[in-house]
Amino acid sequence: MPAQAALLAEENTDSITNFSLLAMASNLGFAIGPAIGGILVSITGYAFLFVFSAIMSLITLLMTYQLSEATYHLAKQKQSLIPDKM
Repeated sequence: MPAQAALLAEENTDSITNFSLLAMASNLGFAIGPAIGGILVSITGYAFLFVFSAIMSLITLLMTYQLSEATYHLAKQKQSLIPDKM
């Protein structure tokens, strides 16, 4: 959760809405996740669910890395545009 919160905090526009959407999506995921997991286990089995979870975790890791790299470069670009005060 800290990585997603940091990405939303980076953008200053309407941060209250961004954080409330993040909290709502997280709570919805925690509420619905076990039910969906139970349904998938009953249909496919634990081995498939484990492999599916590993693949989705890797995809999420790659997406978070890409987004964090983009925000890092944008922050560096904004810093270079600020004139130095002497």
